[in-house]
Amino acid sequence: MMGMMMGCNNDVPVIEVSQAKSSSEPDLIKTNRMIAQRENSEIENFAARRNWKMTDIGSGIKVMKTREGHGPVADYNDTVMFSYTVRNIEDKVVYANVTDTVVIGRLQPNRGVDFALRTLNEGSSATVILPSEEAYGVPGDGDRIGKRWILIYDLKINKITQ
Repeated sequence: MMGMMMGCNNDVPVIEVSQAKSSSEPDLIKTNRMIAQRENSEIENFAARRNWKMTDIGSGIKVMKTREGHGPVADYNDTVMFSYTVRNIEDKVVYANVTDTVVIGRLQPNRGVDFALRTLNEGSSATVILPSEEAYGVPGDGDRIGKRWILIYDLKINKITQ
């Protein structure tokens, strides 16, 4: 029999993989779908309460441009310098006023931000909401981001080098 535990973070079911049998794979898929649907509802409710007009760019990642830039759009292997503040779905700031430089396609600092950066051009700003699977997933970042956190990034593209 497969064990289930209720997590501390929004009572999300946690499947103990070590106890799961190969025949329980459909149960794991069902649980992952349930978590994704719950997170999508949370994200949509969060954005609706703020009257944000978000665009879904795939995998549940939502983007709302707050300022249109006029430079090039980030593409695979481009180097992007950007600034951001990240908070969780409860509006708690986790990291503030961070400047980072990443190479598009290397999934830095996480897959969701990498994908969102590809939709923006130099000089633009956006609010990006990432479901936990597209952010830091089950483990969090090992520092300030908890397990399965939905994250909101307020970011600005400072420079794109193609």
